Amino acid sequence: MSLHPSFARDLWEFDNCLESFKLPSIMIPETLRIRESLVEKLKIWYEYARNHFHEHMISEDGDGDPIWGSSLIRHRQMTLLKVDGQDDDSLARVDLGLAWASVGNVVPSSICAAFHVFKDPLLLARVRDAAEKHTRQTTGAEINIKALASDPLLLSVYAETLRLYIKVHAAFMSPHEDVTLGKWLLPKGGIAVISSEPAHMDATFWNTKNGKHPLHTFWADRFLVKDSDPSSGPILPEVRRTLSLARDSANDRDEPYFSTEGCEGSWIPYGGGHSMCPGRFFSKHVMTITSSLIAQRFDIEILCDSIEWWSRRYGIGAQIFGNKLPFRIRRRNVERKK
Repeated sequence: MSLHPSFARDLWEFDNCLESFKLPSIMIPETLRIRESLVEKLKIWYEYARNHFHEHMISEDGDGDPIWGSSLIRHRQMTLLKVDGQDDDSLARVDLGLAWASVGNVVPSSICAAFHVFKDPLLLARVRDAAEKHTRQTTGAEINIKALASDPLLLSVYAETLRLYIKVHAAFMSPHEDVTLGKWLLPKGGIAVISSEPAHMDATFWNTKNGKHPLHTFWADRFLVKDSDPSSGPILPEVRRTLSLARDSANDRDEPYFSTEGCEGSWIPYGGGHSMCPGRFFSKHVMTITSSLIAQRFDIEILCDSIEWWSRRYGIGAQIFGNKLPFRIRRRNVERKK
């Protein structure tokens, strides 16, 4: 960012015109200019980083450093450039995709999660309790990231947000044999494009607690399982039985826990198979940590009742907000307990 202060703004411009890449290049000169500008900035950064990075700069946790930023980027530099035919230009284009995916889907998804947390006072109180539990013994920016990212309630909020709002088209093929897809036959070597929305809205699969929590609405507890409650969890109880997912009462847990067991073909915000989105772990951490810390540190009054969408980005992931989300915000006076 110090080398190219406009990089973040340019990246959002790139995000705003992403769907225009389906048009011939001669029709989208400005879009191509933005893309090539970002690629060049990444290549300049590579050269600078190689000349200024030293191993002693790596933080104690073995991850961060002030030049490359993280072990992920250092690893990509070491491994991807060893592949035949790859150079800085090709790597910069891949890294542009990584940068876009890191914000283009995660940011609007995190906003959606925060929207529902702050619209529900009871949920807000529960999220704040979870955040407090995992930051109680820390000060400043030092938080228990692993604990926050594995908290059952925060994970359920994350999973429900993606179920409700992420719309992706994923391509699948069967290289070895014919495969039956519902009423259709996918021949060997054929390609099928599958949308996540029908799976995410399948009333014959998802649990709604007898209609109390319809699939077109946000239910923060949808992915929480209580061993003492056979009607809990994301899957309809009768479907669970057909999937041989009956719970073992001898190993009942006292506290609710997060689970997507049995949802592998129905909860698919990241696609599936070998092409499943590699950024899914990053996305999970960002969304769980962001929603909990915003709830802990701010009071936000959201001044609209719902989120609307502009469907021009349907199938790419997070869609474009179709309405403004006005709000009032103030910092909370939170004293951390020791």
